[in-house]
Amino acid sequence: MDKFSVGRAGAGTGAEAEAEAIPSGGGAEVEVRATVCPVVGWIKDKEIHVRHHITEHITKEFSSMSNRPHNRRPHVSTPAQDLHIRILHLPDSLTPATRTADETEYFSMKRANVFILLLAGVLVNGKDLRWQNNYDEPLFFNCPSGQSISHIESEHHNKHEDRVWDFRCKATFDSATNCFTSSYVNGFDRPLSYQCPTSQVITGMHSYHENKHEDRRWKFTCCGASNFCTDTCQWTNYVNSFDEAFAFDVPSNTYLIGAESYHENKHEDRRWKYQYCTRRSC
Repeated sequence: MDKFSVGRAGAGTGAEAEAEAIPSGGGAEVEVRATVCPVVGWIKDKEIHVRHHITEHITKEFSSMSNRPHNRRPHVSTPAQDLHIRILHLPDSLTPATRTADETEYFSMKRANVFILLLAGVLVNGKDLRWQNNYDEPLFFNCPSGQSISHIESEHHNKHEDRVWDFRCKATFDSATNCFTSSYVNGFDRPLSYQCPTSQVITGMHSYHENKHEDRRWKFTCCGASNFCTDTCQWTNYVNSFDEAFAFDVPSNTYLIGAESYHENKHEDRRWKYQYCTRRSC
């Protein structure tokens, strides 16, 4: 009789049954199996808890009583929503069609570990780590010292009527910098137009959202250095349409110095354009 069939037919339950299932003389092995079984059960419980947490998070973030948001525009899932859906169904893709009882325990542990790692990589305290802010919450971003913003990315969500934002930075200054943060440069629902002081570049952006207006007020941080002067400057066209995701890269050998946008109540969103300049020696 194999060691597993003894455990199924013999007396005792739980860790005791697992211990009896091992032939005499396997002392260390008995201790290991008696320890592992409760751990497997704990991991299974955690897996159920994690799956419930993600389901609850997705329902809270993305569910609706209809397939259209309140502004009646057709609902289209965003890349962020698609990622949550793929994570939700990933454990099922790790399950083979048939497997033994031992394999079931192994795959349960593997599945729970993968699931928890994915959750930790995407969400921390409900925040999607790909973005610098959550919907409807403040945004505070500053580049590391000596750098300026080189990439701007954003996604709009019709349910929240707000955007999440992300930025990347590039090395800009090779000497000490002096920095300045503006006051808020726009009112809710009002146009925005801002340029850094002469020979300074944008190194940070900050904003807060108000549900009443479904809009954000913005302020900017600019930095400069004694040996850094801007030269030829130009504006982009608008980099997005209303409700549209966008990604903007500041062209190589140029630096971001300004931003413009206007808000439309119909879409509860803004369109953006940016100004950048080349550099010359001072």
